[in-house]
Amino acid sequence: MVDPQLIASLGPPLIGTLAGYTASRLAIFLLFKPRRPWRLFGLTLPFTPGAFAAGRHHLAAAIGERVGSDLLSREEIDAVLADPHFAEDLRHTIETRLAELLDHDLGPAASLVPSRFRGVYEMGGKVLRLRSQQLLHHHLDSPAFAENLRQELSRQGMAADTTEIENLIALIRSPQGKRLLDTLLAQLLTDRVLAQPIGPLANLVPAEVQQGLTTLLLREVRTLLIREIPALFATMNIKTMAAQRVEEIAPREYEAMLRRTMARRTNSIALLGTLLGLGLGLVALLLLPPS
Repeated sequence: MVDPQLIASLGPPLIGTLAGYTASRLAIFLLFKPRRPWRLFGLTLPFTPGAFAAGRHHLAAAIGERVGSDLLSREEIDAVLADPHFAEDLRHTIETRLAELLDHDLGPAASLVPSRFRGVYEMGGKVLRLRSQQLLHHHLDSPAFAENLRQELSRQGMAADTTEIENLIALIRSPQGKRLLDTLLAQLLTDRVLAQPIGPLANLVPAEVQQGLTTLLLREVRTLLIREIPALFATMNIKTMAAQRVEEIAPREYEAMLRRTMARRTNSIALLGTLLGLGLGLVALLLLPPS
């Protein structure tokens, strides 16, 4: 037969421990469950839905407000841009992208022009040929051209007859000579300049210029980030977007995420409730009058 004195001694601590554990577990349960209000005779029962489910909309709004206000400030952007590792990564990215652009094998100039601008391109080609002809005619009629031609023929040992040199200069400057040169110049521009593949731009851009482009792009990108990102985030209405994304999380996924985050803390709360119940039971045992 069980000793009544033993039951009287163990009863309060055991009851307190069980009550503390049950109360803490019930409190934890009411944090997450139920997900929807429970109704009885048209009235919503207290503590339903659970605390997190009931406050989900307020939490979404609070997260949206905090993210929209503090996600990226000018000071934070300045701090990130001042970080040497970020600056090095940014420079490496710009150098890589610029190298990819310059190493791309380009075709003829006409192949780079969109079809809707083909008429403009053809008009530009005509203007280029006309302007080149005008510059050529102006040079042929200049005293410098005649003097340079005389000196060059003299160096080549062909200056024996001055009359022949002057006749050659006159022939070149004649309408027939200019028309011939115009035809040769047009063929050169059409067949050798505009029709030839451009090839990689890296072959045309010196290394010093490429380094200068990298430095210029790095400076402009840093300036753009500092100036435009805060305004961009304001335009995107990050507050509303963040709140909507939180609202879109399914209730079960929302609960699972919170449980994973708070698993250790909820176990600690249950243990604390159990210990408090045990302590109250022991206090009750001490306060009971001796039988």
